[in-house]
Amino acid sequence: MSALFDDSRAASVGTGRRPILVALGDTEPPARQIEQFNRRLREHGLHGEVSRSQEAPHPSLCYQPLTGASAPLSLAEEIVDAWAFAPYDNVFPSIDQFFSALRARQNIATAAASSSLDFRTRTAERPTTYWQYREDVGFTLQPGADLVEALRMATQPDCSGQRYHFSCYRASEYVMLLGIAEELKAHNPLLYRRVQARWQHKPIQSRAFHDVFVREVGNTAHPVAMDHYIPGDRVWFKNPDEASSDVCGYEGSWTIYLGGGRFANFWDHRAPYSVEDKCIEIYHWRDGLCIEQGEHTIDETRVARHVAQTQADPVRRQQVLALMMNYRDQSTRGGVDGCIDSTREVPRWLLPATSDIVLPLSDT
Repeated sequence: MSALFDDSRAASVGTGRRPILVALGDTEPPARQIEQFNRRLREHGLHGEVSRSQEAPHPSLCYQPLTGASAPLSLAEEIVDAWAFAPYDNVFPSIDQFFSALRARQNIATAAASSSLDFRTRTAERPTTYWQYREDVGFTLQPGADLVEALRMATQPDCSGQRYHFSCYRASEYVMLLGIAEELKAHNPLLYRRVQARWQHKPIQSRAFHDVFVREVGNTAHPVAMDHYIPGDRVWFKNPDEASSDVCGYEGSWTIYLGGGRFANFWDHRAPYSVEDKCIEIYHWRDGLCIEQGEHTIDETRVARHVAQTQADPVRRQQVLALMMNYRDQSTRGGVDGCIDSTREVPRWLLPATSDIVLPLSDT
C-alpha cells in the first residue's frame, strides 16, 4: 500500500498486503499471548486477524490489520496498515516491542507535526535554560536539564514561544531523538538516563546518530517504492541540480513523514508538504541561485515565485514532477536523476529486552 493514497482504505484491498510477524515468548502458552495481543490492539483502537504463524522459523503470531471503511485512518491505523503493505518484511522480536515501535513512530510523527524552526545554515541557537554551546562538540544539556523537555523547548514554539536556528538535518535529528526519548523515558528509563547523560557532555549527531538510533530499510538495488512511506520515517529528498546543491543547506531536504500524505515542514508546521510540493520546491532552488557578498546563496523569495507559477500551470507542473519523481543518482545507470531516495530511516528497537541501541564509548 502507498501511504500517499488519498483513500488509503481503497488501497488496502489490493494484493500487496503481507502479514506482520511478531515473535512469541516462551513464558506463556501461545493462545494466551494471542489473546493478550488482541486485547492490546483493541486498547490502541486497532483491529485485525491474529493467528499462529505456520511459516516463521521461530514461534510467532501473524497479524493482518483490518481498517474500517468510512472514517479517516487514525495515526496508529495508518502505521500498522503501512507496515502490512511495506515492500519489505516487518518482523518484531516481541509483542511488547511491536507496541513500542508503534508508540515511537506516533511520538516522532506527532513531534514533527509540532516543530517550527528558523532555517539557518551558518548559525545555530537553542534555549539557554536547557542548552549550552561548546565550541568543540556543539550544544550539550545544561546540568539538571531533562532531555525530553529540552528537545521540546528547542523545536516546538508552542512550548517555548520562540523559533530557534536549525539546519534541516539537525532538525530531523532532534525530532527523531525526541520521539525515541519519550518512549525510552516511559519504558526503558535506564537507557534514557544513559542517553541523557551522553547529551550532557557530547551529543551524538550526524553519521553517528544514524548508526546509533536508526535502521535503514531499502537500498539502491532494492529501493523502497517511491510512494510508500510510514508515519515516523525519516526521509531524504536530494537536490539533483549540481549548481544549487553546492550551496550549504541546499544539498537536499531531510524531513519526517507525518501520515495522510503529508511531510513535516520544519519552518512552518501549519503548512506541511505533499511529496509533489516537496519535489517542486527543490526543483526551483536552481531558480533562486544568486550571489550575495561574493558567495552563492538561494533567494527564497525567487524560489517561492517560481513554485507558485509552476503550481498554477498544470502542464508545467507535470513536466517538473516527471523530472523529479525519480530515484536519485540514476544517471550512472542511464536514467534521470530525481530527488526520491531509495531508503527510509526508522527507529531501532527501544525496550530493555530487545533494544539494539549501542551507545558509543564515552569521550570528551
